[in-house]
Amino acid sequence: MSKQRKKETMLARAAYFEYEALGPSRTLPQVLHLLGKSAGYTRVLEEWKHDFSWEERAAAHDDAVLRAQVERKDKEREEAKTRHAHTGRDMQARAVEQIKALIDAESFGSLAAVQLLKLAVEMERDGLDLSTTQKVKQEVTGAGGGPIIIETQWGGGALEDEE
Repeated sequence: MSKQRKKETMLARAAYFEYEALGPSRTLPQVLHLLGKSAGYTRVLEEWKHDFSWEERAAAHDDAVLRAQVERKDKEREEAKTRHAHTGRDMQARAVEQIKALIDAESFGSLAAVQLLKLAVEMERDGLDLSTTQKVKQEVTGAGGGPIIIETQWGGGALEDEE
């Protein structure tokens, strides 16, 4: 005999949406408070939570919200990179024009124009992910996350394998 699945009522669904909206740290007592119910209503919420898979549904909702946030941040980051690359190119063109004018006027003593060009190139490279100033930090550990032990031998003889 197969167990017939219960249908979620409007009241249970409304309670679920309150539960879902509370975010990852949600609890049933919070839902009780939002619904204005007494502690005796906890048993009803527990049944609904079990019968209608509230935890799984809420976890899927939380994952979708997190994915959307990450995608939005990634899109904003790419848009900023594009803006920076365009700004860098514009600044380069202006700096080159200013440097040419200074050369033509035989007044090429302006450090500002050279610094502007350097900054503009750096902005464009950063916007295009071509930065040469990126630093990568890598940590290395020994067995079990412990220190690395290096043994050295000084002297005129050859190193021999220990057995």
